[in-house]
Amino acid sequence: MVKYFNKSIENYIIKAKKVYILKNETISLTYHFKSEKELPSKTRIDNLFKHITKITQKELDIHVYLYDGIRYLTKNGDVQFINGGFTNINSNVICVYRKQEYEKVLFHEIIHHMIPVEYYAIDALLLVGIRRSYRRRQAGLTSV
Repeated sequence: MVKYFNKSIENYIIKAKKVYILKNETISLTYHFKSEKELPSKTRIDNLFKHITKITQKELDIHVYLYDGIRYLTKNGDVQFINGGFTNINSNVICVYRKQEYEKVLFHEIIHHMIPVEYYAIDALLLVGIRRSYRRRQAGLTSV
């Protein structure tokens, strides 16, 4: 699927057949889940939807998968275990696939839609710096 997924996330996405949808004229927020007990409270979802509509008027198709695996950085800095979502800035689709901190990840992805594309290189540079720093610490080097 996506290079940022690990196999367990991909399997969850395939099996998450139940949906809960909120919509208005411009925003569609769809939760995908396997069991009702995974779904946050309706109040929490409604509040999140209200916040989204306050910060953007852009047309967005948001998908939240409630995979509950823990985010972590592997020893070699592999991002497939730490990312929580992605966005395609050339479309209106946002996908958040980890339940852990999904609201923060969702707002991060919405910001990608609100900021001009030339600023996206900053994310890539930050990630390279984080990986380099992490690898140096793993190797026992003290200067970063």
